[in-house]
Formats: sequence, C-alpha cells, structure tokens
Amino acid sequence: MIDNLSVFGQTRWVSMQAAGAASLGSSSNQRLGDVVARHDQRLLVTPEEAALRLSIGRTTLYHLLGTGALESVRVGRSRRIRVAALELFVEQLKDNRLPGDTGAP
Repeated sequence: MIDNLSVFGQTRWVSMQAAGAASLGSSSNQRLGDVVARHDQRLLVTPEEAALRLSIGRTTLYHLLGTGALESVRVGRSRRIRVAALELFVEQLKDNRLPGDTGAP
C-alpha cells in the first residue's frame, strides 16, 4: 500500500511497508531522518514552512509579517523567513512580549 508523508510541506510518497520498517529502525528510517535533518539545517524557510513550524495558519503568519512581529527577507521575488527569526519570535512569546508591543491592553 502507498501513502504520502509530508515533511515541511514537501510530499513524499512512501510505501506503508517501508513506513512500518522505518519504525523498526531500518535504513528507510535513516533516509527519512536525513531528509528532515537537511531541512532543519536551512537558514531560510518559505512562509508556508514557517507557518507549519509555528503551528499556525498561513493567514496568521502573513499578519505577523505585516505587523512586524516576525521579520522576513526578500530573495529575488520570493519572501523567506530566517529560522533565527522564528526562534526569536518564539522566545518573545515565552516572555509574553512581541516586537512593537507597548504593553498596553
């Protein structure tokens, strides 16, 4: 049986047999881990990938970009978000303070 697996927005087709073997620590699991590791080493992610990483919707992510709560950069005509900016955003959430927040209710 064939099923799809989404890794940071990119769909990979895997057989259910390989997926079962992956849970047993086979080389299929190692290959899937390599795919995830390669994605984690990138410095920039697309808005869609950033939304997935933050577990928010794309519209909410674009709202955060528009208000300046989350920084982005342009690469040609594409918009990308630095992984470091995502980490900073999450840290600021932990402190209950966002960029541009005056503290007023």
